[in-house]
Amino acid sequence: MTIALPDLLAALLGQVRALQSIAAGQGIALTHIKPHGALYNDLADRPEIAGPVAAALHTAFPDLALVGLAHGAFETAVHQAGGRFIAEGFVDRGYTRARRLIPRGQPGALIAGDDARAAQAVAIATGAPINATGAPINATGVRVTSSEGSAMVIIAQSLCIHSDSPGSEQTALRIGKEMASIGIAVRPPGENAT
Repeated sequence: MTIALPDLLAALLGQVRALQSIAAGQGIALTHIKPHGALYNDLADRPEIAGPVAAALHTAFPDLALVGLAHGAFETAVHQAGGRFIAEGFVDRGYTRARRLIPRGQPGALIAGDDARAAQAVAIATGAPINATGAPINATGVRVTSSEGSAMVIIAQSLCIHSDSPGSEQTALRIGKEMASIGIAVRPPGENAT
């Protein structure tokens, strides 16, 4: 959808305010805001949108964390706005060399099977490599192999699995058990660790 920036900002603020009101009526406090779909990808790639969106959301909702793709323009914009950013990594998707998700329908876009997804999740959470190159990796990220075959590091504090990926519920349960077995507590994205 093509939408003028002022209209986009007004729509986003209105939607979050409406959701906040509904949640409050149920006794639930929001912890974070995560844009979705094409907007999520645009925020990662387009600083001219990421900056105004980050500033508007942080100004209107200063206590809510903003979630987005690790290593994108939105991460920079949220930090510049003074907000709290939660970088997100994906357990069921492949990456391009530019650290973007491979578009669906292209080879390598989807990671299938619990074993591969759980391995990627644990690697992102622990900073362990997920490929067998044997090269050292720092403790804050995970080496993934891009669609072009190059190794890269993804630094993220949150994991996402798409609910429309086949077997996603089973994978999520498996990941939860694996995280617990290595002493990693799973928390909502906006909850501060103690």
